[in-house]
Amino acid sequence: MKKDKKFSAAKKLRNKGYSLAEISAELRIAKGTASAWLSNVSLSKKALKRLERRGLLGRLKAAESIRRIWDERRVLLIDEAKQLLAEIPIEKSHHLLFCALLFECEGAKDVSTLEFINSNPLIISGFLSFLRNSFPLDESKFRITMHLHEYHNERVQKKFWSKVTGLKESQFTKTYHKPNGGKNYRQDYPGCIRVRYCDYRIATKLQFIAREVLKNYGSVR
Repeated sequence: MKKDKKFSAAKKLRNKGYSLAEISAELRIAKGTASAWLSNVSLSKKALKRLERRGLLGRLKAAESIRRIWDERRVLLIDEAKQLLAEIPIEKSHHLLFCALLFECEGAKDVSTLEFINSNPLIISGFLSFLRNSFPLDESKFRITMHLHEYHNERVQKKFWSKVTGLKESQFTKTYHKPNGGKNYRQDYPGCIRVRYCDYRIATKLQFIAREVLKNYGSVR
């Protein structure tokens, strides 16, 4: 195609809302050439809308590409974590250490009772599993307080946290409702719960174990 015909074709494509990259590829000309030729071309509303849609599509494709890359990395990281755990012999006696470290991070420091607060179901169930494997417990001493936003369904969340903790709904105390202006709605956020167990001796023991572990293995040398 001769230069003048390409120039005419470029103007027609531009008027239809084709991007410079599309025109460059369609007519097999440099993008810089297309830009120079079409710098004075005024775009119609229809053309602008097409360019806007194409731009949105490009952003969606870029986001999808990033998500796909992260999904691939995530699979690799999960495999690495599984391999690491397979190589480390975890004994039941180690559960006490895990329990103590979790309690030091997320537990209340009032030694009159054991309190553990978190919103992550995995952390809550993990802590309770380690606790149950480390001490002979009286399950009736457990109490749960839910901290929910106004958009939560209290009945649904109570069933959810009862399943996570393995505790009866009758062991749940009055729910604390956090004020929410509706601006910070978090989908799939289950709320936060406080787990209480009435035994100060266990709470004190966990604190001292965690601090000894951190002093012996976590200090900078």
